This record gives sequence, C-alpha cells and structure tokens, in this order.
Amino acid sequence: MSNLKQGDFIELEYTGYFKGTDIAFDSSISKDQKTVVLCLGSNSLLKGLEEKLIDKETKEECTIELSSEEAFGKKDPRLIKIMQSKVFIKKNVNPIPGLQVNIDGAIATIRSISGGRCVVDFNHPLAGRSLTYKVKILRVVKDLKEKVDGVINLDFPFFKNYKLENDILIISLERLDKKLGDLVSKRFNEVIPELKTINFEELKKEKKE
Repeated sequence: MSNLKQGDFIELEYTGYFKGTDIAFDSSISKDQKTVVLCLGSNSLLKGLEEKLIDKETKEECTIELSSEEAFGKKDPRLIKIMQSKVFIKKNVNPIPGLQVNIDGAIATIRSISGGRCVVDFNHPLAGRSLTYKVKILRVVKDLKEKVDGVINLDFPFFKNYKLENDILIISLERLDKKLGDLVSKRFNEVIPELKTINFEELKKEKKE
C-alpha cells in the first residue's frame, strides 16, 4: 500500500450522503459501473473531497466529512431573486416549487410562488449542505488506456469513438470543432502529459446502398 499524492490516477468507489442522513445524492455506482478512474487533484470530483483523499492509502475505506464551505459553498442570499411568473409562462414553462430552470444560461431553482411572483434561487442546489462521503480506494492506475478511459468517462462521456495507438489518442467526431478540440487537448495535456499527441478525425459515414 502507498500514500496517494496529487496527480495519481486512482480507481475508487464512492457514495455521497447528506450529512447525518442515509440519503445519497451522488454515487460512482450505477447500472453500468461500480467504480471510477480519475486523476487526483484534477477536480473531476468535488475539490474538497479530492484534497482529503491525498495521503490516504490504497485499499483504504474511509468516511470523509465536508462542510458546506468545502462542498458547494454557503448559500448566498444575494443569489435569491424575485421574478414575475409570466416570465416563465411566456417561455411555455409552468413554474412550480422545486423546478430547475435555465435563465440566460444560469441554472436556478424555483423555491416558492405567490401572487404572480416566484422566488428563484441561483445558488447551487446543494449550497449550504454539509456532506459525508464513504469512499473505498481500490488501487493506483498506471495503464495509459485506463487513464484515457477514466478521463473520457468523467469529462467527455459523449465521446463514443476513440482509440489509443502508440500513445496517440485518436478521437472520431461526426463534426470537427476547433473549440471543442482545444478544450479536450488542454484537459488531456493537464492530466495525462505522457500522451504523445491527440488527433481528431471526422467520423466516416456509412454509405447507403
């Protein structure tokens, strides 16, 4: 067993709960998987959680407590606004308490409705909540292909066609996009500098007979 350090790729299993409850809000466990592979310190998970994993040991099972400040921050009253209900109705949205809405690119939650007005909260839905994570650290990952798979699974799950050849990552897309390409290249250069290069190619369309 070894102590983890920033930059290590690790495989782990985790579940996050609201502190003091057995209500889970996040988990690595899904229908298709039980674990995730990530680069420690790359903010693939909550920054506060990743920081507390540093110096832990592989094969360790631990419970990590995060205050609201270490998680999604305290609730900021300045981010709670009052808006006219008709603003949503004009957009064919029926405003009801608990509904998450996109307002000019910002995600907000409708908290209450009264007299044709809505109280709209632009804080993160988990702001102000203290959290508890139960984590099982399985191993340090050394294999380059596993590292690539881990980054794509967490950061770019919409990439379905990619391959690794001689330490070169080749990603096939239906349409090439320079901005997306720059973003992807920057991310991989940050977390997997041993990749020789990243190439993008247009996905070949099957010809209809």
